[in-house]
Amino acid sequence: MASKRLTTRITLTDVAKRAGVGTASVDRVINDRGNVSEEVSKRVLQAAKELGLRRMLPQSHRRLIRIDVILARPELPLIARMGFEFRRLSTSLDRSIIIHRTVLEDERAETLAKALTKTSCDAVVSYMQDHPIVHAAVEELSAKGIPVVTVISDVPGSARIGYAGTESL
Repeated sequence: MASKRLTTRITLTDVAKRAGVGTASVDRVINDRGNVSEEVSKRVLQAAKELGLRRMLPQSHRRLIRIDVILARPELPLIARMGFEFRRLSTSLDRSIIIHRTVLEDERAETLAKALTKTSCDAVVSYMQDHPIVHAAVEELSAKGIPVVTVISDVPGSARIGYAGTESL
């Protein structure tokens, strides 16, 4: 005689009840759609395993990673091209990586520093000036564990983690 577990179909509702979450959360975890906390994801996957859900389960929860691309003067050909390439790149990335684009009203160091310190993203990519107020903003992000990469022009001596651009002569 077959056990009940083998003859009864396990549903998302069963997993949701076992994990103490809603079926929408179970659906997002089981189908690897993101936007679920790591703690909830672990509970859902554990409940699914305990119930014997017969399907390929995600290995682990991957949270969304948000990258803020901060650029000024989008009317300039180089900046317009950078914006285009980041938009194009965002369509080919894993869905757990989201690129936000912040366009500044001017390229003053104060404007950039304000945008840097206000970001709510997990990382920043930006064209920036080598200015003490910019260094301070990059240092503040670094202290929060938010990496900064400079593009087009480097900001040597700052707390940025890298530079992507041409070598200076």
